[in-house]
Amino acid sequence: MQVRHEAGPGNFMNIHVSYVPTVHGEQKTKPTQHAVKSIRSHGLIPDVIACRCEQPLSPATLAKLALHCQVEPEQVIVVRDMPTIYQVPLLLSEQKLIPLLRSKLALDKIEITPAMEAQGTGLWNTWKDVVTPTYQEELKIALVGKYVTCQDAYLSVVKALEHSAMRIRRKLQILWIDSEDLEPTSKGGPAQAKYHKAWHEVSTASGIIVPGGFGHRGTEGMMRVTKWARENDVPFLGVRYRVLWQFFSSC
Repeated sequence: MQVRHEAGPGNFMNIHVSYVPTVHGEQKTKPTQHAVKSIRSHGLIPDVIACRCEQPLSPATLAKLALHCQVEPEQVIVVRDMPTIYQVPLLLSEQKLIPLLRSKLALDKIEITPAMEAQGTGLWNTWKDVVTPTYQEELKIALVGKYVTCQDAYLSVVKALEHSAMRIRRKLQILWIDSEDLEPTSKGGPAQAKYHKAWHEVSTASGIIVPGGFGHRGTEGMMRVTKWARENDVPFLGVRYRVLWQFFSSC
């Protein structure tokens, strides 16, 4: 509240983000209602309520949220799950967030030259062209590591792969392969199925990436897949967080 007064009209906007769960097919608005009521009691008045959800909200749910949260229907925007985070700006544009920003932050008073407008339009068109999933040709990349059960450990690698795939306009499919499954010790016994599945995925991949790791566990599997890639002339990269699109181009 103090920031709103200090910044003055047209210089402050409060966007409240709230999760709208779906339970047994019913979209629940109570958590958002209680959250907005709580922040209002502390003097925080939301200008926009951004509703996170898995699926689009029904008109009845949106009307209910607007009514009980004391905002206009156009102040409730739906931020549903998207195939990639880079499509979220397109979703926010569809949800009419830009007009809300213009009105609340007095953006219409800013003078925009024709050159600035042309630059912004070009950037926006490029963004839409790149992130819209229209790529047909699939590219399989085997990611062989020690921590594949916790994929967030390779988040920076995955994001680099996504950017590289968009750069060369390919539909990316990452094959997550535990390096231990590639070792001879997995060839017999209960792990035999994993062993054959892992090597089958390696053999079908267009390229192989082996991120770094610590300790001895799974190291032999990394060495064996490295040797296999060299002998079969398959594009290979031992990651030390470098630019990856050149690697993709060779796949």
